[in-house]
Amino acid sequence: MVVSNIQISEKDNQSHFEYLLNQCQSSLTKKRELMDLLRIQIDKFANGDSSVSKVRAQSLLDSMVYILSMYFKRYDDQTAIQLIDDKSMQELYQEGLLWMRYLMNTIVNEVKTIQTTMVLTDYTIYNETLKAGFDAFIKHYNYEYNALDHIITFDYPLLCQIQGYEGIELFYQYLSHIKIENTFCQYFDNQSIQSILYHYNKDYQFYIFNISQLLLNQMLLSRMIESNKKIVIFNEEMIKKLYKILNGKTKLEIYQFVVNVYYECMNELEINNQSIVQYFYQSLSSFSSEIYIKCLHCVLEKEMAYKED
Repeated sequence: MVVSNIQISEKDNQSHFEYLLNQCQSSLTKKRELMDLLRIQIDKFANGDSSVSKVRAQSLLDSMVYILSMYFKRYDDQTAIQLIDDKSMQELYQEGLLWMRYLMNTIVNEVKTIQTTMVLTDYTIYNETLKAGFDAFIKHYNYEYNALDHIITFDYPLLCQIQGYEGIELFYQYLSHIKIENTFCQYFDNQSIQSILYHYNKDYQFYIFNISQLLLNQMLLSRMIESNKKIVIFNEEMIKKLYKILNGKTKLEIYQFVVNVYYECMNELEINNQSIVQYFYQSLSSFSSEIYIKCLHCVLEKEMAYKED
């Protein structure tokens, strides 16, 4: 294996690291040190094999660069460049490993917190992702061997999707979103949540949907008909009332109506945490568009908790 044939990948973290590397005074020396470090990593993970594929060597280099990139995110660019000049790549890599270990410990604690505040439900994908899936990441994620791999697939969908992250960062962002969503769900008693899920679909255990989004949408619709309860299961009479309220409104008017109702609900629930308020606000545009289209086609009862009289 000719190590010099391996290149730093053109990805966000790697690109930023390459920028830092090119800005330091001893750029060529540091790149040689990086390749020397790669040789050490190849020996470490070769398992006695005298040859390592280019793909595996590239993965090891990507992992090294990812670890160093994560470490340098703690500093502004000028400080990071000075650190690269002042210390060997071996020293910086060891400090990066310590930082990754700290991040993993933080994730372990976050997972424990999330798993003790889960919605009590038999919704299969939710339970499997937040329990077995999270535990698998903690057990199997090897940032030295393949840092860009997050080990698990995120089968349980988030209300707000994540883009632009890899490896431990992606997993941490997923945890952050789940934490916000679970916190929102705690504003509703478990009996109400179970009833909403059941009347959304009797076979909900095997469907793919987001619990917090279903609760949010149901809460907003409940508020639209001026229910004296924060969340209700709709019946035919309530649906008719909703049509009377929404019929004739433009798409923009429905969006403005949804936004006003949303802030009324947040105030009523006394949700003052702006992270939560802003997170769920992001879904209002798509929700109002769905309401507008469903109203036009007279299918408002679709995708909501509804029971026939």
